[in-house]
Amino acid sequence: AGSLLQEQSARKLLLERDQQGLQSQEARLREEFTSAEQEYQQMHQQFSSAQERIQTVDSELTTRRRDLFALAQTQS
Repeated sequence: AGSLLQEQSARKLLLERDQQGLQSQEARLREEFTSAEQEYQQMHQQFSSAQERIQTVDSELTTRRRDLFALAQTQS
């Protein structure tokens, strides 16, 4: 009976150590996730701003090309 108790105590210690390791790994992964999520939000905001600027410049360029084409047509 004593060896069974020792075996169970040793198993309990191993499981507790595994639990502590998993809990610290979980905390580390949560921190990494939060950091990655914040970085994603910043990059997404930068991307959206750049995309909006590209669309604005593209629209302006299209308008200027149309104006130049119309001007060229009237001069021909």
